[in-house]
Amino acid sequence: MASDLRDENGVFRNKLGISDRHELKAAEYSLTSMRMAELETGRAPPLPQSFGLARLEAIHGHLFQDVYEWAGKLRTTPSSKAAENGLVSVFENPDRIVSSWEKLADRTQAFAVATSLTIKQKREELTGIYIEANRIHPFPEGNGRTLQTFMKQLAREQGLELDFTRANARDWNLASAVSGTHGHLIDRQYLIPEPSNPGPIAKIIEQLARPARALAFEKLPEAEACSKFPELRTAFDGLRAIEEQIRRRDGYGPKEVASYMEQVRSEFVKRLDEPNPVERIRQIPSDRER
Repeated sequence: MASDLRDENGVFRNKLGISDRHELKAAEYSLTSMRMAELETGRAPPLPQSFGLARLEAIHGHLFQDVYEWAGKLRTTPSSKAAENGLVSVFENPDRIVSSWEKLADRTQAFAVATSLTIKQKREELTGIYIEANRIHPFPEGNGRTLQTFMKQLAREQGLELDFTRANARDWNLASAVSGTHGHLIDRQYLIPEPSNPGPIAKIIEQLARPARALAFEKLPEAEACSKFPELRTAFDGLRAIEEQIRRRDGYGPKEVASYMEQVRSEFVKRLDEPNPVERIRQIPSDRER
């Protein structure tokens, strides 16, 4: 059935003139990936400084500006989404989107400026914020990509990186579904509610939300990582010292050294994910202690 937003086949009306659902999805992801890169590299127009609805709208508007006329605009119709396990997620009524986000904005802004939070507390608060923001689901389409971008920016205010490359898409979507208002649909019209379960999404976010220095050590060249986090110099120096010891071992050729150092580097990354990373790295045994 056609509507203001969709054509007679249920495909979102778009600037590209695409009427095939799969073709539109491919084009949409390609274009939004480009726009997301602009946000990540500072090549996009400045966003509102506070972490409220205006910032979320600006992110959505930037990501989807090439695809939809309504990019950055709130939905005005009810919204739900079916999960592959037979569950249906039901999102906030359109007339309560603004008021619900105003309440959530108090929480996001408090998190952004909070001091002395432990890593555990930061992860827990990010989980709670994500669950509520996802439940509100303010846009007709593109809520996931918009919210991930918003959450990454918010996490950075507390020195964390949300590394979504670690997330399995299927697990993420199912965990998101059961964390909010959801249930089973009977006769395609009656929703039998299920209790919300924040556990699965909390576990995933715990794995994704990592100290920015750990991600820098893992993925950036040494010079760039140390320019951002000078304390990482200790980690890189320690890594080199261990490698020098391993190279002097009998029977350790290039292949054996590379395999051994891959394990050591993984241990360094694991320690950097924890509190007091420099002290924890110093506790990693040297070659003589192994």
